[in-house]
Amino acid sequence: MPPREQPLIRIAESPFRPEDDPTADIVLQTSDKVRFWLCKAVLARASPIFKDMFTVPHPPQATAAAANADDDYVDGKPIVRVTGKAAVVDPFVRCCYPVARPVLDSKLLTAMYEAGEKYEAGGVRAYARQEVARRALEPEHCLRAYLVAYRFGMTEEMKTAARQTINVPKQDIVQAELPEHRTVPATAITRLLKYRARCIDTVAKMC
Repeated sequence: MPPREQPLIRIAESPFRPEDDPTADIVLQTSDKVRFWLCKAVLARASPIFKDMFTVPHPPQATAAAANADDDYVDGKPIVRVTGKAAVVDPFVRCCYPVARPVLDSKLLTAMYEAGEKYEAGGVRAYARQEVARRALEPEHCLRAYLVAYRFGMTEEMKTAARQTINVPKQDIVQAELPEHRTVPATAITRLLKYRARCIDTVAKMC
């Protein structure tokens, strides 16, 4: 069997390219081989996990080269490898930097909140939660927002999303197949349907 081809190394989008910031002193490399030129101080301020990570000395460049470990440095800057993919790392670091906040689609909400928890980045968690709250108000996204909120114990966002699902046909809720369904117990949907039924019954009695 021929050896599997390794993914080519790519450079992140601006403003995390090597020419964007001459003060960048670390290169974050994702699991899918995308490199971000970043500042340790910014990441350390946003995440105590990164702060602790940066206290571990990186092998000196000369030693790394002597050991034939050229991948430890690029342009004289140490490379730190993370397990996340660029699709998650990019919005994560944008939440840490003083740049425009990323637009998160529904698929990214869970991944972003998980990354915020993993790296104890309060600002990232807060932004992801804010996006869940925004999606909870949108009929086309409220079910997904409800499931994310249920998983992470976001009580207020869960209530908001549940109220909004009253505008969604019951059949659509029952038949929906979303990735988030796999992350919550079946009782999450049972509770939602019971809540909808109570709300609809209350409205009917008022008419």
